[in-house]
Amino acid sequence: MDDQLHDAPIGAIETTPDGKITEVNERASFLTETDRNALVGSDMQTGFPSTAAGTLAKAFADTPPSKTDFTEYYPQIDRWLAVRIVPGDPVRLYVQDRTAEHEADRRADRLDRRLDRVQQIDSLIVTILQRIIGAADRSEVARTVCDGLGGTDRYEFVWVGDRDFPNDRLRVVSTAGSAPDLRERIDAALGDTDAMPGQTAVASGETHHVPAFAADDTAPREVRQAAFSHGLQSCLAVPLQYQGTVYGVVSIYSGEEDGFSEQEQVGLETLGRVAGFAIKATRQEDLLVA
Repeated sequence: MDDQLHDAPIGAIETTPDGKITEVNERASFLTETDRNALVGSDMQTGFPSTAAGTLAKAFADTPPSKTDFTEYYPQIDRWLAVRIVPGDPVRLYVQDRTAEHEADRRADRLDRRLDRVQQIDSLIVTILQRIIGAADRSEVARTVCDGLGGTDRYEFVWVGDRDFPNDRLRVVSTAGSAPDLRERIDAALGDTDAMPGQTAVASGETHHVPAFAADDTAPREVRQAAFSHGLQSCLAVPLQYQGTVYGVVSIYSGEEDGFSEQEQVGLETLGRVAGFAIKATRQEDLLVA
């Protein structure tokens, strides 16, 4: 290996056509986290860190290897490496660290997915809000909220509870989603305990978030078991309220642990306030008619 390649800022490895390592520069030793002296004389297929895809080993299965460019993750050293194989005598491998670029791409992808999800949720909530304003009574408000949220791929199960003011009790008035038998367990729990997330939200007048519902020992065991059997991982209970009065609650279940972002929660709380306003308006209309 000439001096220029020996001191190059990228990793360089020279091998015989059949894959026996003959020279390694400092950068390649650093990137692969191996000792140069230990590498020299070893076979490329065993001396170089391995990956699940094994592209490098496959390339050196032929003698001599063909020209190849690839980027792979190497779990032994926790790095993404870009590798170029240049045939000849000697065969040369050029190695560069692509971990930072890959992580930046992953962060950008996550941000894009998060933005898409927020936009989808915002659009969904706007559609539901438009329908709520035209609801004729409290039951229609509940059905509109349930059908709008539970009829999407985002949420697995939704129920709306109406607050019975004389007894200060919740009762399920509408459900939607993929766990229809869960309603019976919730109905029973609302009559026996005060530990459901929806009851907590009504009592406090604030949104109650349970990031891991199956592990929430305050909720009734039967409800947690039923939710777990349907893959329901987290819950967000949003009070339906207006001007300090809580008229009910919407409880939303996600198939992911901690499945509600901050932006999502803000949107759902807006939905809760508008639904509370709509319920109050229908109650006042009923009183005027009476």
